[in-house]
Amino acid sequence: MTCVTKSCSEQTLSVRLRPSQISGDKLQAESPMKNLAEEIPQRAFINAQVIQLLHDSAPFQEAVSAVSGHYGLRNYEFMNPAYVVSLLYCLLVVPRQLFVEGAEEVWNSQVPASAMSSYFVVNRDDQRVIESSSAFLRRLRNSVSHARFEIGEDLQFVFRDINIRKHPRKVDFEVEASAANLMRFLSDIGSKLANLRPSYGSVQ
Repeated sequence: MTCVTKSCSEQTLSVRLRPSQISGDKLQAESPMKNLAEEIPQRAFINAQVIQLLHDSAPFQEAVSAVSGHYGLRNYEFMNPAYVVSLLYCLLVVPRQLFVEGAEEVWNSQVPASAMSSYFVVNRDDQRVIESSSAFLRRLRNSVSHARFEIGEDLQFVFRDINIRKHPRKVDFEVEASAANLMRFLSDIGSKLANLRPSYGSVQ
């Protein structure tokens, strides 16, 4: 495995996931044929909180140092952009594919559209999707799932999407957010999406 290290910015994420009402009781096995893929969003949220509790402990830091040192890395920050993107995939892409594909309007009842502007700066929005949380989250999901995003050394994330049917090469959606605002988004909104289920509703 080859690591490119010169351009990496090892900055610590100052904002982390806050404890939320993740429905842990729903993670218990219900039948031998249960699809465990449905648990990925909730478990990703819980896993992240476990890591955060361990992050500053000596054993965790020693493990990070040992593994990163094997690849010639120094002062490696575990909670880096890959950590954020992994959470975005598990808390945004997976719930949409498993639970709400074809019925994205359910997001409108879970997430107020007005909240989006508190996490993201809109650079381009030709279809005014910022006015609908379901449309906005769908475009953001497209950006993450198709890797149409960039991350600067200052940990600023830029997400883009295209309308592949009308203009397959034209970017008509672009938003950006700092890593700190993305973690706030995942704390506030990701927890709601993690609780979605095939019944198109939030787990109570």
